[in-house]
Amino acid sequence: MRTFTRLLTGGFLACCLLAEPVGSAAQEYRMIDGTMNNPTHPAWGAAGILLSTAATVGYDDGVSAPAGPARPNPRFISNALFSQNTLADDPRGLSAYTWAWGQFIDHDITLVGDHPTETMDIPVPPFDAFFDPLGTGEVVIGMHRSDYDPATGTGPDNPRRHKNGITAFIDASAVYGSDLTRAGWLRTFSGGKLKMSAGNLPPFNTLTGEYDGPRDPTRATTGTCPCYASPVCIKSFTPAKSTKSTRCAASNSRCRPASL
Repeated sequence: MRTFTRLLTGGFLACCLLAEPVGSAAQEYRMIDGTMNNPTHPAWGAAGILLSTAATVGYDDGVSAPAGPARPNPRFISNALFSQNTLADDPRGLSAYTWAWGQFIDHDITLVGDHPTETMDIPVPPFDAFFDPLGTGEVVIGMHRSDYDPATGTGPDNPRRHKNGITAFIDASAVYGSDLTRAGWLRTFSGGKLKMSAGNLPPFNTLTGEYDGPRDPTRATTGTCPCYASPVCIKSFTPAKSTKSTRCAASNSRCRPASL
């Protein structure tokens, strides 16, 4: 991928604007995993390294136990904060696109996957209007804890830490990926285009990229239905975030430099 600069034009990411590398010693092509962007510290910002921490850890035991066991139920807090039956306009006149853009940038610099077995389900308060209207008191919101580096979490001097699944650079990881395998799956290798499905939408996790194609075992999910495949799976995101990811991928097909 040729080194490029991303510009904001009317609030939208110009995903395909190229610029020459800065400095005679700069590499001509970026590594997909973010390595070698800093010759002195080649691993800085790369995918797969430990996330930096700017504060002390907040684990209840200082090692790995979830913090705040005596805090109110998360669903109770969510209901109290977001309960409304009318529209609430932003006092500055900003649209929902603003937070969607912020979420898109956030998902371009950090990603920690779910731990495969370590769950932390959220009990739903009885008579929750959405999840438990009958008041059974038996409903939970399924949640997994974040995956972590198994070499950490052994004691107070080595608390649990997490690895970044993508690069820490604003390099459209959420469009192109941060590893060769996924990046290769997303590309057509023809004219610099990304794979798209019918309607100029992201490809599904099937062998053809279309909804009715046979499931691709390398892109399988736990669900029974196909879902959109992307560097950061968008099947469970908000519509605004999914739209942003789709729009950037579609823009690549309109502006497709041969170097991609």
